[in-house]
Amino acid sequence: MRLAQYLAMGFSLWALGCGHGGAVKSRFASEFGCHSRISVKQLGAGGYLVNGCGRRAVYTCGTNRDGSGVARSLCFRESDSGSSVARAPRGPAPSRANVARKYDEKRKMKTVVGSFSPSGSVTVTLAGAPSATLGEVLVELKVAHYLTKKPCDALEVLVNAVPAAGARFSSEYQGGKLIAQARVDFQTFKPLAQKFATLGVRACGYETTLDEGVMNEVQKFFVIYSELATEASQTMQTPASTEPPLDESTKNL
Repeated sequence: MRLAQYLAMGFSLWALGCGHGGAVKSRFASEFGCHSRISVKQLGAGGYLVNGCGRRAVYTCGTNRDGSGVARSLCFRESDSGSSVARAPRGPAPSRANVARKYDEKRKMKTVVGSFSPSGSVTVTLAGAPSATLGEVLVELKVAHYLTKKPCDALEVLVNAVPAAGARFSSEYQGGKLIAQARVDFQTFKPLAQKFATLGVRACGYETTLDEGVMNEVQKFFVIYSELATEASQTMQTPASTEPPLDESTKNL
């Protein structure tokens, strides 16, 4: 499948873009209880700096289209840094989640990694590096050994309870835990753009479903993945130099 066709089918579903000022103001007001004198500065690549009521926060915003094609803005607050950035109050959370852009120094490429822990003994990790494997998401399930059973020969994701097997399955036992991995096509996750979506992972006789409270972070992972995929596609589509090769007789001049 040609790159342009692939992008048209999926990545635009989570595309980053402009025009999220109203959504990011609403998110800031809700998180910090600030409803006046809110200023928004666009940082580029879907980023926004928001100030108001003596507080400041940075958000990443994207456009999410549901199954009927209706677009809505999604804004996620980035990790706070510096004493001048206020933290919104948080209630008790049964699950832990962390999504972040990372740079792989060894392979010299941008990546995105999402870690989700439904409990202390279970962790689901999503990872992607579009510049290396466009359209592929690595899914890892790490679970206490005693919770698993044989046969252990496949990993499936359950998107809205519909199972899909991953490719290139591998597993190992390490420190009393089973670590199972597989690669899953990006298109498999498209239904997560719908409201009330769910994501689960099943491997080696164990199944877990991520808590509803972390699904916004799951969507954030795909927003960032789409941004990196767009950057990768633009690099791939940059035409090569059309200058004629250097004549052999002039190489040493």
